Amino acid sequence: MSREEDILSIEGELAKPEISRDYTAYLKLSEELNQRKADLDHYLEEWVHLTEEA
Repeated sequence: MSREEDILSIEGELAKPEISRDYTAYLKLSEELNQRKADLDHYLEEWVHLTEEA
């Protein structure tokens, strides 16, 4: 699964009513989503940097 697919999957989980009613589960998934997005941003910035060097 790609990083983008991971993010979409987590967003899908967050949209589920049973998750939105469970504060602990929602918080955990939100933190994971934020980390995955930060990781993706980091990899994209690295990719841009590497392509500029080429």
